[in-house]
Amino acid sequence: MSKGAIALIVVESEILFIDAARHTFEGCNYELPRGGAEDEESDIDCAIREAHEEAGVNIKKSDCSVIGHVRPDTGVLTTEIPVVIACHTLSEGEVPTSMFSEGESRSVHLFSAQRISKAIREGKITCGISLAALMLFQEHIRFNGQDEKNLSRHKNIKHGRKNSFSSNKI
Repeated sequence: MSKGAIALIVVESEILFIDAARHTFEGCNYELPRGGAEDEESDIDCAIREAHEEAGVNIKKSDCSVIGHVRPDTGVLTTEIPVVIACHTLSEGEVPTSMFSEGESRSVHLFSAQRISKAIREGKITCGISLAALMLFQEHIRFNGQDEKNLSRHKNIKHGRKNSFSSNKI
């Protein structure tokens, strides 16, 4: 049973972000879709649901895998949040868009590796959990000998060698 999950969704050669509406932060706040699990929901099922609710994409379970875990605050919490990667191809007519009417996410964006770097430098991606998940992903693709600048060449990015970062041993 999961407590929640982060959905790192690779669409073609870009990563999907939401402009999250958070009560603690005003303005642009790009984040990866994430959220708490519902009763008896697995890590992957939670990521699939969150991706649909927050970004309007329908990812398949067969396209998902857990690449590791991040810990939001090791000084206070024991929580580990799984990072679920999903390689997704938009179907014809599928447009990523927030499914929330309550305004949890305001908009959906696809960012290239260069645009992610620029958004981080400009202070538009500041969410610690999203930044940690991105770093885990970066190391995952490096460890598997893949080119982070052209993810579209790597349809099976999730099927690389076992990632040493997914274990508790570092």
